Amino acid sequence: MLLYQQITEELENGILTGTFPPGSKLPSARAFAVQYHVNPNTAQRAFCEMKRTGLLISPRGKGTFVTNDFDLICRTRQKRRNDLVSSFFAQMEMLGYSREQAIRLLQEQGRDHSG
Repeated sequence: MLLYQQITEELENGILTGTFPPGSKLPSARAFAVQYHVNPNTAQRAFCEMKRTGLLISPRGKGTFVTNDFDLICRTRQKRRNDLVSSFFAQMEMLGYSREQAIRLLQEQGRDHSG
């Protein structure tokens, strides 16, 4: 994974988990670059990617903000959830487990950690 993709994922995670709440102002790409010890162009590329998805907005001359579009945030969270579940089942299948076996293992793990 490229560095700008890692930053993009970190930003997205922050938005999806509420670390960066809807409507919150983010530091500039340059300040973000300093904070994360990356080239400003790398940070700018990550910001541009996030703007392309709609999760970040930049009203002219105002800075960069997390979107207030709760539906978009929810859809992005659902897509991430679906991607994680699909990836989990694909990896379990590569290890030779059926979907049913993988589900049973998850249920067992849940019981082991619930009490």
